[in-house]
Amino acid sequence: MYNTSLAPFAAAFAFLNTAFSLPVTDLIPSLVTRNRDEDNYLSLLPLLNRDTGITHVILAAMHINGPNGNITLNDDSPDSGVFDQTWAEVPTLQEAGVKVMMMVGGYAQGSYDGRLCSKAGDVQDEYYLGLQSILKSYNLDGIDLDIEEVVPMACPKNLVKRIRQDFGEDFIITMAPVASDLTSTGRSAFGRFSYSAFDASQAGQIVNWYNGQYYSGFVRGSLEESYEAAISNGYSPERVVMGLVNSRNDGSGFVGLDEVLETVENLRDEYRHFGGVDGWEYYDAGSSDGLARPWMWTKRIGKALFADYSKRDITRRSRHPHHTPTLPAGVAKLMKEGHDQIAAARAIRLAKGDEEAARKILAQP
Repeated sequence: MYNTSLAPFAAAFAFLNTAFSLPVTDLIPSLVTRNRDEDNYLSLLPLLNRDTGITHVILAAMHINGPNGNITLNDDSPDSGVFDQTWAEVPTLQEAGVKVMMMVGGYAQGSYDGRLCSKAGDVQDEYYLGLQSILKSYNLDGIDLDIEEVVPMACPKNLVKRIRQDFGEDFIITMAPVASDLTSTGRSAFGRFSYSAFDASQAGQIVNWYNGQYYSGFVRGSLEESYEAAISNGYSPERVVMGLVNSRNDGSGFVGLDEVLETVENLRDEYRHFGGVDGWEYYDAGSSDGLARPWMWTKRIGKALFADYSKRDITRRSRHPHHTPTLPAGVAKLMKEGHDQIAAARAIRLAKGDEEAARKILAQP
């Protein structure tokens, strides 16, 4: 086991093909707070000096708690001393070409409905301007909007338009739908708006790519099949990143590294501009695969994504790896009771794993 502290952030990393200009493969991570013991701080710099191929780091998770700058990065103000070393490392990452972003929202709800957005979906300056100030103060390169609460479609539409207006064309804007949102034309699991309809809109085309959550029971079938279904649903492969939990500690739906690498190879064979891989979280990446340090998992993924496949014999491609993430126990139990998989996964997450509370959610009209 290696240290489980990552400074006060959670890290997710991903590799993606930024085919917006040239078909160049990139990599993305993100960070989450583990403890406040400065002696156990887990530096991000090995992502550079170990040649992992990292291209993006997503710091997480920022929460909008109230008006006038009442914002925390996990449990602390962004300017708290617990983040000093991380903020000191950000310019080093950026100077090496790594883009550093911030995720807003996620599992802990409350940042969007009635705060960043009014009930009608309008951007509310008393909440938004504090977020804007933090993104500018720390010279961040982008934002990941993880909306896991009910909002009208006007909310993400107005937010991405405002962010683009305020930060310019070079600022990266991503969103984090669960995998089933990308394969459906109906309402999303959490925001309850249609990602398909959103993406088809002018505002949707502002979004650089989607960090899909391919875990927690939201994958129908295998990773490969679910990703293919998203592309069949109209999304361009360069705009869909396959987000994975990279340790059993980080959530349900873990898939081992060897199986992930096989899946990556297959998707790269199938899609020249495969969007890439996002790993949640950084601090314990690879621990369930017996790796001693998190950068090792990242480097293995990077090698698979950056490998020269020009001479690869795709007739030898393995069709075995239709690797299916394990369903959360609560989801499997609710499915046996006759509930749909995605509805059960949504209820279990909203209920924070409480099966009885999940049943009550499922009973709601």
